[in-house]
Amino acid sequence: MTDSPAALDETLDRELEGLARELAEIELLVGQSRTEAGRHEQKRAQAADRLAGLGPGAPAAELARASFEVRSRPANGTVVVLDVPVPDEGGSA
Repeated sequence: MTDSPAALDETLDRELEGLARELAEIELLVGQSRTEAGRHEQKRAQAADRLAGLGPGAPAAELARASFEVRSRPANGTVVVLDVPVPDEGGSA
């Protein structure tokens, strides 16, 4: 390579600008992920409270729905997709 120091400096500046843009995008995505994890934790806590508040006479469909909500949102904020049929109000899946 016979690039001049000025050309090398320009190339490094462009690469540094590109890396700075990528880092800013990564920081934005991390922030969005933290916000989303907070929302999932809030929904999990609400579902757990709802499940805990259901009494012994609660309809089976409501118990199943509340239990599914708690199981599909683990405490660490990770979203889990469960392939479990949830009965509707009429009792069918």
